[in-house]
Amino acid sequence: FSASLIKNLSGNDLVRMDELKNHTLTAINEIRNLSHQLAPAGFKESALKESFEMLLNSFNADDKLNILLDFDDEANQHLYADLQLNLYRILQTQMQNIVKHAEATEINVSMKKIDDKLRLEIADNGKGFDLQSIKGDGIGLSNIRNRTEIFEGNLTINTSVGNGCEMIVEIPVSQLS
Repeated sequence: FSASLIKNLSGNDLVRMDELKNHTLTAINEIRNLSHQLAPAGFKESALKESFEMLLNSFNADDKLNILLDFDDEANQHLYADLQLNLYRILQTQMQNIVKHAEATEINVSMKKIDDKLRLEIADNGKGFDLQSIKGDGIGLSNIRNRTEIFEGNLTINTSVGNGCEMIVEIPVSQLS
């Protein structure tokens, strides 16, 4: 703001000007964070674990969540970029759902290769919900389901009111490379 404008403001107006400036800076930071989240993630071999870590850290910038990531190194091998991107987007979407709706304090994310499947589990201790009461999939859940089906995978959701939510995505090994 120009010095001449500020010089002509009274006490209350100066306070309001500071509030406006702070709101503007907050909005700029939120837009910047959103653009980073929406930008396509570039993946190279063995980059998925690091991408998961960065994503989880971005959702916990204020340190209010206890987030644990258990990532099996074997699960990080031989995943081509398209599959990595879709797994990243699944985690991103579910994290958005948890932060927006679940009121969770703890989130556990696990990525493992078990027998002939790659298994991504995302569990929270939030308020849960009645899966039967949902009429159709919301856009987030629909996107997760579609991303899973692209790779001939299965999506399982275990939840009930008061008991958090566990989402399990399983992709057949035949789809990994």
